[in-house]
Amino acid sequence: MAFTYAQISSLNETEAHVYDYITKNKDRVLEESIRELANHTNVSTATVIRFCKKVGCSGFTELKYKLKESLEIEAKDEKLDQSSFVNFIEHVYTHNYSESIQKTVDLIKNADSFYILGLGPFSG
Repeated sequence: MAFTYAQISSLNETEAHVYDYITKNKDRVLEESIRELANHTNVSTATVIRFCKKVGCSGFTELKYKLKESLEIEAKDEKLDQSSFVNFIEHVYTHNYSESIQKTVDLIKNADSFYILGLGPFSG
């Protein structure tokens, strides 16, 4: 679940403590009741409800629903990232790819001059 800067900056100290706990224990919070969350964060259930409302949820149930939804999206994104990486590695280890790299290296070695062009932001 993504919290906005405005939502986070509106939290008082105890609500910020609830926020910190939730962001560090997302899976655990999904299994907890509002009373368990309140006990783990040493706040009242009313504080948890205020926190929920300040982050745009009608209550604790909606917060848990949105949290679960965001974890599922994160898991899909992570799986997609891993799949892309595996596909890239498999491609790199093909004979054609290695041959292309070697041809490029030979061209660069034998060139009179060599220019590098790039587009987009650079962060070094």
